[in-house]
Amino acid sequence: MNGLVKSLNSTWVSSLTGLFALTRIAHLDFPNLPYLIDGDFKLTQSKAILYYLGRQNNLMGKNPKEEALIMMLCEQAHDLRMKFGMVCVGPNGDSENERKKFLETTVTEEIKQLNAYLGKHKSKFAVGDTPTVADFQLFDYIDCCCSIDGGRTLLDKYTNVKELLQRIRELPELKDYIVKSHAQLPMHAKIAKFGTQVIEQK
Repeated sequence: MNGLVKSLNSTWVSSLTGLFALTRIAHLDFPNLPYLIDGDFKLTQSKAILYYLGRQNNLMGKNPKEEALIMMLCEQAHDLRMKFGMVCVGPNGDSENERKKFLETTVTEEIKQLNAYLGKHKSKFAVGDTPTVADFQLFDYIDCCCSIDGGRTLLDKYTNVKELLQRIRELPELKDYIVKSHAQLPMHAKIAKFGTQVIEQK
């Protein structure tokens, strides 16, 4: 994992005008955020960027079957994150009861399924005994969903998932980033009714 991100420049935009200006400057084929510029190679779409970086850094598994499992888990995690986003942006996003209902139903079922998957495969990480991009997606998106009140306690019931997240959190290459950088960022844009402020991790 050493050297996964050698140079990273981040820019926050607060309006569509800023978004369009930024992407025009980059001369992208399909203007969007995030985008990646690697020399003269330019890429948009989150998953395309994730898989590109993963293949460059041996984080996409050791064979086609492992790669397929990694992509499956990334898509599964993405589905959960989209559902969470819809709750937070929706008309009842500021309702603690609605968020709790989402936690007790959708999030619980997703974590239950992942817990069973991890118990079946019995590997140190999500796919195999070394980290892959699937681990990063799972960590990020489950961590977001568990920011709902009571979410951390939910993980106590699913030890396979809890232990996986802890192993990812303790990776030397990520430990400082998670504590000092990742934890300082809001989960959602200002249009959301939940997650627009930094939430202290307990």
